[in-house]
Amino acid sequence: MSAPVVRGLRHLALRVLDIRRSRAFYENLFGMRVVWQPDPEHLYLSSGSDNLALHQIPAGELGNYQDPHCRFMDHFGFIVETPQAVDRMFEWIERSGAKIVQRPKRHREGSYSFYLADPDDNTIQILYEPTISTLEFVPRTKGKGGAMENRGPALPGSLQVGRALDVPAIVLFALISLTALIGVPAFGYVYGYTWLDWAMCGVLYVVSGLGITVGYHRLIAHGSFRCPDWVKAALLIAGGWALENTALKWAADHARHHARVDQEEDPYNATKGFWYSHCGWVFVKDPHRTEKYAPWLQGDRVVLWQHRWYTPIVLSGLALPFVVGLLAGGGLSGLGCFLLAGIGRVFLVLNSTFCINSICHLWGSQPYSQSDTSRDSWWVSLITLGEGYHNYHHAFPRDYRNGPLWYNVDPSKWLIYGLSIIGLARGLVRIEPGRGAL
Repeated sequence: MSAPVVRGLRHLALRVLDIRRSRAFYENLFGMRVVWQPDPEHLYLSSGSDNLALHQIPAGELGNYQDPHCRFMDHFGFIVETPQAVDRMFEWIERSGAKIVQRPKRHREGSYSFYLADPDDNTIQILYEPTISTLEFVPRTKGKGGAMENRGPALPGSLQVGRALDVPAIVLFALISLTALIGVPAFGYVYGYTWLDWAMCGVLYVVSGLGITVGYHRLIAHGSFRCPDWVKAALLIAGGWALENTALKWAADHARHHARVDQEEDPYNATKGFWYSHCGWVFVKDPHRTEKYAPWLQGDRVVLWQHRWYTPIVLSGLALPFVVGLLAGGGLSGLGCFLLAGIGRVFLVLNSTFCINSICHLWGSQPYSQSDTSRDSWWVSLITLGEGYHNYHHAFPRDYRNGPLWYNVDPSKWLIYGLSIIGLARGLVRIEPGRGAL
């Protein structure tokens, strides 16, 4: 067979220890088709968008781990070069429909193995050897109050990758938190705040909050409606004032959250507990690729513009209250407005958003779906401008409404609907359960 053009080939150092199986077996196992077999020791498989190379090595090089109680056993292994390689392997496994038939086992040499059965119940043993020291298996078990805790050996779907601390994020969050919790009250006790300070805090809370809920979330992450570029830019500037990263990064992370909810790749995985899903995830570097979950964002010129100018946008959101206070009453008034409507307001918006990731995945009702940990919480909607109806959102993520009922408090949907009335929003996606999108 002549060599085909194999695009996007992923070399994950996969090593087939016994390739005597038929091509049909590997096609069945991975859900791919063999596009090239240059010799008996090599196979190239393709799913159309992803390609996988399998290479034979002598079984003795990785030892004999075959289980005599597992019928039809062949086994192959792969050397883990990067955390992304692990992610890719399990993506193929998930797409293939293969079944995991035994929990992973750690061997004395440091290798791990587990067992897969293809749809016809043919069994194969997977062996892999980590070359990075951060891999460990952690399962999900019920803890106090029904929360999920991590302990002991687990299935590959619960594979956890060690995460390094994100020092800049820790320092920034610590500065904001300490200033908001100590500096803001101290200034108020000594000097007091004016009505202008409180008004600016309230206005900027709503503006930056809607920038996240309407701009980052419903417009960019889910495409729940369309709008002119200048409206999109205004929403993304407002969202940037919330200090929750760029719309590009935020929306890609959120798309990954929906695609991998409650799994290791979920950026704010609620099964790791309240504090991790609330803010702990911010303090560690995420080893998983995010861009693949929202590739369309790379072609959005407004999103890329905001990404490029994010730092000046953030600084403008902090400078605005200072300038307003300065013009109204001098330097001390500017400082007070900056503390309350700048730092204090950012702290409040951050934590209100974090409540969606934590509270709305741990406590509340599940009237629409029980397929994941998402919950509806009406009172969280009061502080998050409508985002608390999270169970509905996970069941129907593209709906421009998070609160679908007329009495649900959802200021974000009211703003989107209001924009549509005056011609500044169109294509509003509205899901009717059982009938689909309208």
